[in-house]
Amino acid sequence: MDANLSAARQHISLAREALDAARLLRDSALTRSSIDRAYYAAFHAASALLAAVGVYPGTHDGVIAMLSLHFVKPGALPGTTGKDLQHLYNQRLIADYKGYLDQDISEAQACVQTAEAILASCLARLPEATV
Repeated sequence: MDANLSAARQHISLAREALDAARLLRDSALTRSSIDRAYYAAFHAASALLAAVGVYPGTHDGVIAMLSLHFVKPGALPGTTGKDLQHLYNQRLIADYKGYLDQDISEAQACVQTAEAILASCLARLPEATV
């Protein structure tokens, strides 16, 4: 397996682990931690897709931008994927750094659902040897 597919496979493993954690944390009413893990599930799913084509952004913003450029704009991913990933990123920043702002369990549920959708979309576009 080439290095790009190997990196993609590692990102998928991290995405699945983060999504499992997000669900467990949500079910335990640990809202902020659930939101954090939901974002990272989507981030690693996006990173896997980018790695599979040899694109390795160095920042979170870079992952969002490159995902939109390489997969959303050409129509390979749903049109809202970039905005959904950006929303998860923003919610993660609130969860991690702005504890004085309210985030309730419904926001955690929405974030988990969004992460599930992003992971599913990315998995559908990865080579079968990766997933």
